[in-house]
Amino acid sequence: MNVTEETTNGHPHETRPPSLLANIAGVLEDHVHLATVEAHYEMDQARRRFLVLGVALVLGAVAFLLGQVAIVDGLVALSKLPVWAVCLILMVIYGSVAAYIATQCGRRDPKAGAPFSGTRRELIETLQWIQKLFS
Repeated sequence: MNVTEETTNGHPHETRPPSLLANIAGVLEDHVHLATVEAHYEMDQARRRFLVLGVALVLGAVAFLLGQVAIVDGLVALSKLPVWAVCLILMVIYGSVAAYIATQCGRRDPKAGAPFSGTRRELIETLQWIQKLFS
């Protein structure tokens, strides 16, 4: 055991190496501090990403709307149809594409099975294993 003499405020006192519990508490404190620092950093990054994505979404929506105005104006000039007719034609085209995408891509893959089927299977196996341990 190392016992050294140090002075604090002019008074000598003995210091001993920290106990195992003190070392564990220190390590846990370091982990908590690191997790706190990382959480603050990640929150700042998430806030920045959210802001950037929000601005990009607004600008993308404005670009899309301006593109639609240009398409309608161009089709009116080319076809000599009224604006309302061109808008109805575009509505039917966009609606058909949206319906196709929703029916083809919006459903669950049947090969994947029921939702959470793997979790249910593992839970049943775990419960059976626990029952075997206690029987």
